[in-house]
Amino acid sequence: MSDGTLLEVQEPGMVIVGRASAVLPSRFSKDEDGRRIAEHWRTISLMHIVQFSELDERVNGNSKRR
Repeated sequence: MSDGTLLEVQEPGMVIVGRASAVLPSRFSKDEDGRRIAEHWRTISLMHIVQFSELDERVNGNSKRR
């Protein structure tokens, strides 16, 4: 993110993308049928996304992110 925040997308389909923003769940729980539901999420502006990279890829010459 433009403020230096790193957000990990760990599963396909985890992000909902709109025209100018995206919603990323950050905390999940399970309902009574065992389905995962989002308890907490972040809505971010697409203008603030600086780059995409693989989780095990080196970013800016630093050690691997986890």
